[in-house]
Amino acid sequence: MNKYFVPDITVESIDDLSGEFFKEKGIKAVFLDIDNTLVTPKTRKPDERASAFLKSLKEAGISVCLVSNNKKERVDEFNDGGYLSIHRAGKPFTYSYRRMLKKLGIEKKNAAAVGDQFYSDIYAGRRLGVLTVYVKPIEIGNEGPFVHFKRQLEKRIIKKLGL
Repeated sequence: MNKYFVPDITVESIDDLSGEFFKEKGIKAVFLDIDNTLVTPKTRKPDERASAFLKSLKEAGISVCLVSNNKKERVDEFNDGGYLSIHRAGKPFTYSYRRMLKKLGIEKKNAAAVGDQFYSDIYAGRRLGVLTVYVKPIEIGNEGPFVHFKRQLEKRIIKKLGL
C-alpha cells in the first residue's frame, strides 16, 4: 500500500482527541477538515462535540485552521469561532497547508492534519510531512458524487488497514 495513505494515528471520532493530546506531541497547529470530521455535512455550525474539541485546542494554545475543499459560504458559515480557515483548499495538494504554516511561523514537525478522507486529508498531510490523524467519517451517504466515488476507492485502504 502507498505510504501516503497510511495515517500516523487513527481514531473513531474527535471525541478521542483533545488539545492536550496534540500538545503532548509537540503540535502547535492543527489543520481540521469540517465535513464528516467535525460535523455531518448537513450541520451548518459547530455542534457541542465540535465546539468542545475546538475549545480544548484553543485552551492548549494550539492554532486551529479549518481546511476544506468546500465553498467559501460553507466554511464561513461554520467558522463562527473566528478560526483561520481555507476554503477550496485544493486537497490533496499541499499549497494551502504550506501557505498557512508560513503565515503561522510553524514548522511541519509541529503541525497535524486531521480528516476523514484518505484521498484528500491524509494524502495531503503525509505528502506535506505533518502528523496525520484519520477520523472515521461521521456519516457516509450525504456527500456529493465525487466524494462518493472516493469513498468507494477508500474501501480497499480501510480493508488493508483493518479499519
